[in-house]
Amino acid sequence: MAFHRRSTIRARALRKAMTPHEARLWIYLRALRAKGFRFRRQVPLKGYYVDFVCFRSRLVIEATVDTTPRTPTPTTTPSATRC
Repeated sequence: MAFHRRSTIRARALRKAMTPHEARLWIYLRALRAKGFRFRRQVPLKGYYVDFVCFRSRLVIEATVDTTPRTPTPTTTPSATRC
């Protein structure tokens, strides 16, 4: 019982602290309710907190964001920028 209460509290905290990418995806997933898909977000499932789940379709979505900085690719050649 204590684990269930802690997991519910943690899931609620995660729902309040969604990333901008998760929030954008949630808008699209909620729109699918009209087609019969009911997604839930930040659900405790077998010891993990999954970002989005549709139990009817047996579908779990984990939204991850690559936070590693990328080196910009040059748009012009170095010889074209010389005067």
